[in-house]
Amino acid sequence: MATTNNNLMNGTKFFQIRSMLLILATNFFFMAHAKDVEAKSKINFLFVEWRDKENLLLFGHFIDQSKKVVEIRSSPEELNDLQLQKWLKGDNAVLLFHCMWGQQSFFHKVKYLKTFNEIFSPSAGKNYTVISFLWHAGGLNYKQNWEQSFTKGSKLASVVQKINHYYAGNTSVLCHSMGARFFEGVLAGNIAGPKFREVILFSSDISANTTDPDFVTITKSAKQVCVFKHQKDKMLLFSSLIHGNKRIGRTGLEAKQDGITVYDMTDHIHGFQNHAHINRRWVKEQLLQRFQ
Repeated sequence: MATTNNNLMNGTKFFQIRSMLLILATNFFFMAHAKDVEAKSKINFLFVEWRDKENLLLFGHFIDQSKKVVEIRSSPEELNDLQLQKWLKGDNAVLLFHCMWGQQSFFHKVKYLKTFNEIFSPSAGKNYTVISFLWHAGGLNYKQNWEQSFTKGSKLASVVQKINHYYAGNTSVLCHSMGARFFEGVLAGNIAGPKFREVILFSSDISANTTDPDFVTITKSAKQVCVFKHQKDKMLLFSSLIHGNKRIGRTGLEAKQDGITVYDMTDHIHGFQNHAHINRRWVKEQLLQRFQ
């Protein structure tokens, strides 16, 4: 009888130990798998805020794609390269140049950051960093804001150059509306180094003239260029009347050019202004293909 009891006790202990080991192994597998998935789909949301009137740069990151946390404060001239490299993350970057008042927190989150979060979530194996360049257009005078955006952008040439060097050219640029004019200013600041992987001009408020020197500079700065246009863009119709020429985000290129892909949103997306459709499903599908 004692032998039988001992056998039962030993069998019970063995079953308990085996069950515990099975549970631990299962937990370890799922934890490792979860960490692997998290690592593959990790997206970093950083920002560079340019306060041109103060000659001040703020570097930081977003929490929940909305709250800003500042990590570095510096003038462009005194920027510490080691601090900058420590702040940067990931292997691939998207530099975002928003529209005239696109730095507003709610608009920036809904139109830009949530869009990139959805685009990059299926991109397993790529550790993306989205860097928002937050710039301040100024007042309500559109023409004055447009003209000044170029000068404001030119002050950040060295910063953009260093960031592109860090990613060894694995850097895409997306410019929305007046952000394209700001980016033209960046390039006019004699930026050098590896070419950007791609420049995406979304509903961009710049001339449709392909021989325009500033547009030529964009085409030379990247391996690929693509243009998203909407032929019923009311904001760019207003802009074309002020500038006296066609705008690339409304009509596309005045003359076809090799190496530039054009997406026409007109038949796919309908709205009132037709100017800020970057968070629409059709657009996100096209962007996902480009970033894969």
